[in-house]
Amino acid sequence: MGEKIGSTALINDGKHSYIDVVSSALVFTGIIGEYIGLHGFQGFAGMIIAVIIVYVGSTLTKYNLLVLLDACIDRDSLELLRKTVLSVKGVEGVHAIRIRRSGPYLFGEIHIEIERSLSADKIEGMISRINSEVKRVLPSIDHLIIQPETLKKDEIVVAVPIEDNRGLDSKISPHFGRAAFFIIARTRNGDIIDYKILENPARSLEKKKGIKTAEALKKRNIDVLVVEKLSEGPGYVFSDSLLGTAQPEGSSLKEVIINASTKFAEGQGSDS
Repeated sequence: MGEKIGSTALINDGKHSYIDVVSSALVFTGIIGEYIGLHGFQGFAGMIIAVIIVYVGSTLTKYNLLVLLDACIDRDSLELLRKTVLSVKGVEGVHAIRIRRSGPYLFGEIHIEIERSLSADKIEGMISRINSEVKRVLPSIDHLIIQPETLKKDEIVVAVPIEDNRGLDSKISPHFGRAAFFIIARTRNGDIIDYKILENPARSLEKKKGIKTAEALKKRNIDVLVVEKLSEGPGYVFSDSLLGTAQPEGSSLKEVIINASTKFAEGQGSDS
């Protein structure tokens, strides 16, 4: 019954009763052996009882130590838990899995890595799906605490509106939709690895310049947009892909790009 409901107390109590029964039987057998002339049989029975007690005691001690060390789930189940969580869309990584037992119940804690650009609603939905999937494949886990962490990116792509096409010597444009060009720079550890100049395909449009410009930049998979002000339409386009926006800070275009990249690499957040 203890194994059926996962109760450690019942399992231990059952093993204790088992030792009592076996010990009593061996003692009785030893007495009978001595009575019929099998001298030394009682001592042999005592040795068997001692071995049984040591074996059962060491087994229970090992199990309880594993519980105290948060190792109360087998490796196959732990790997199944990891794969199940990773299978949920939006989860980029899993670490720090801890499973604790409380009576017949298992309680878990797991840290997941997600993209920074995910909204609170999407993160909440992701956590709900993880809980549902985990309980489906591992019903013994009664409650799972999920700690989302943003995924650190080695490279950050920064886009800056510019007025002319002179590379890193270009002049920063105060406009977004009306900017003539955008410089898209790939950065790592505070350095610019490379960059491209993109002509704004929407600058000549009469309507929805900002939205069309945002759509063009989104296809370039940018992480950070340097802009003084971003209106609601373009902001909505970037809502599920951009780490954030940053004010142009620096005396040169290169310095502005590096400052924006460093700011988000350190996880300081957005000005928007």
